[in-house]
Formats: sequence, structure tokens, C-alpha cells
Amino acid sequence: MKKWFPALLFSLCVSGESSAWNNIVFYSLGDVNSYQGGNVVITQRPQFITSWRPGIATVTWNQCNGPEFADGSWAYYREYIAWVVFPKKVMTKNGYPLFIEVHNKGS
Repeated sequence: MKKWFPALLFSLCVSGESSAWNNIVFYSLGDVNSYQGGNVVITQRPQFITSWRPGIATVTWNQCNGPEFADGSWAYYREYIAWVVFPKKVMTKNGYPLFIEVHNKGS
């Protein structure tokens, strides 16, 4: 169930509108402070914490602009099922900002 459930949620998100597939935006967050590990603490609600070992960490965020999910932004971890609201600002617990890259799948 862990493997196919995110795919089911994703397909439900993009179904219902023919242009929904072109409105998917892919976000990637990565901390470039490679000298130490740390935690990402999301201060907006709902709150969650994810940790990484020393090195560069990357998290992929997906946004679906479908009719029912116009304001919804969600995160998917390959090791866990974790759908959460995309935060406006992400900082490490030591106060370092995380860089955001935006990739648009649409044409």
C-alpha cells in the first residue's frame, strides 16, 4: 500500500480537469551546508520535522492546481507518505534558509 497510495492520490488530484497535468509545478528544496546535518522544522501548520545526515539534502515538492486543489501544495517523500502544506519560508533549526528551485512541467 505504501508504494501505490501516493500514486492514487496524485491521479485523483490531476483527474477532473484536462489542463491539470500542465499546471503541476515541481519544487525542490536543498540545504547546501554540507559541514553538518540538521533538521528542517516547518513553523506553519501543520508542523513536521524531517532530518538528514551531513551532506546535501533534497526534498521534492509537488503542487497540483486542479479545481479542488487550487490552493493546495503537497510534499511526497519516497520513504514515507507525507502530504503537507507547502510552507512560504523554510529554515534549518540553526537559522539557515533552504534554497527553492521551481520547475514547471507545463508547456
